[in-house]
Amino acid sequence: MRALVRRVKAGAAAADVIYIGDLHERKVSGTTETVTKYYYADGRRIAMRVAPPTGSSTLYFLATDHLGGTSVVMDSAGNLVNRVRYYPFGSIRTVDPSGATPVTDRLFTGQRRLSENGVYNYGSLKDCHPIPPQNPDR
Repeated sequence: MRALVRRVKAGAAAADVIYIGDLHERKVSGTTETVTKYYYADGRRIAMRVAPPTGSSTLYFLATDHLGGTSVVMDSAGNLVNRVRYYPFGSIRTVDPSGATPVTDRLFTGQRRLSENGVYNYGSLKDCHPIPPQNPDR
């Protein structure tokens, strides 16, 4: 399994995001660290757990559309958190409740939507650098 590190700039702040396959991501911004874990069943992403630096983690259930994109996000009690609708080719048409930010960046066709430019990552990020394998014998 490959791990990728990606530096994200949002204004003056920068964050490092470490992706370990499609299962785990860790976002480090200064001293703040947020961990997101994804859960799969039968090859489909069905849930994610977000662990903020303070407080307890939150479990979200993800419902996908026919293209594999996240269309509904529910909390652990089954309450609607987000509903996302798309235009053809992936632009976000609406997010319910109105004006809300989608909980996940895995949107149209299940791909990551890059926050800095709104482009979907189909596995061709140029600013990702593989983490060299660690040798425990050193």
